[in-house]
Amino acid sequence: MNFRSFVDMTFEFQGPGVYLVLGPNGSGKSTLMEGLRWAMEGFRLHNWGTSLERIGGYDACISRSTPGEKIVCEIALDHSMRSIQPPGVSWSAEIDPLTPVLRIISEGSPNIKPNLAELTTLEPSNMRVPESELPSYISTVVDPTRWFSCGEAVRYFQPINQLRGSTVLEANGNNLLSYITSIKLQEPKLWERIVNGVGTIIPETDFEDILIPVRDNETVTDLRLKERWSERDFPWSHAPTGVKELVFMVTLIMSSPRGGIVFIEEPESHLHPLAQHRLMKVCIDEAINSGKQIIFSTH
Repeated sequence: MNFRSFVDMTFEFQGPGVYLVLGPNGSGKSTLMEGLRWAMEGFRLHNWGTSLERIGGYDACISRSTPGEKIVCEIALDHSMRSIQPPGVSWSAEIDPLTPVLRIISEGSPNIKPNLAELTTLEPSNMRVPESELPSYISTVVDPTRWFSCGEAVRYFQPINQLRGSTVLEANGNNLLSYITSIKLQEPKLWERIVNGVGTIIPETDFEDILIPVRDNETVTDLRLKERWSERDFPWSHAPTGVKELVFMVTLIMSSPRGGIVFIEEPESHLHPLAQHRLMKVCIDEAINSGKQIIFSTH
């Protein structure tokens, strides 16, 4: 409520699947993703003010139609209340799972108040985590950032010389090389799924794999693209733009946890219509098999 172009809006995505957010320029597609990022980064940083500053601060984010009003964001956390009970409180084993709703209220970037807005009506119905403890408590126990990832419309893939070890893929793809290195070295089965997914979407290309020439005690990674049916490989910086885009999107989607939420803007960028169709098929299969919600915004 009162966030950029949204005066009072509710979005609800029910169940695993692939969702399309369609609309003309300026209709609020990016705003939806930024609202989710604001909330999730607030959890991760324990500071919603810092997250709000990243997207322009209070003055830039308040709805144009209601200057001076509060920015309010409510997120339902579908989780057993037994797992996020307030410190020092004991729930009986008979208590049904509850869905707490987190309300984040901003009256200016230095003044952001998180609290549990409501719970399913069960005794004790007035139980509330102290506001001062909520960010760290929720992020430690529930960790919403674990299951939310996003891809911005404008993506920049740094071509060379990235430090190894990234465990979170940035929304603009800037650390893709580092993240790929972490997955390929630590989760080879996941990496095999990613490579197969890219190959399924663009079988017309000679893409076969991404090579990581890592040497012992080396902290910088450079990738090389391996061609199918040949011994030839070439630097990642020379890879086709569509291949880079697909490696980013498929990596983002498949590396998200089971039951996760993935939001990607403009997924069709630099892709042939056939590749767009195959990407949708891969995403539908991933959503069904892994219980994920994959949300695309496009025109």
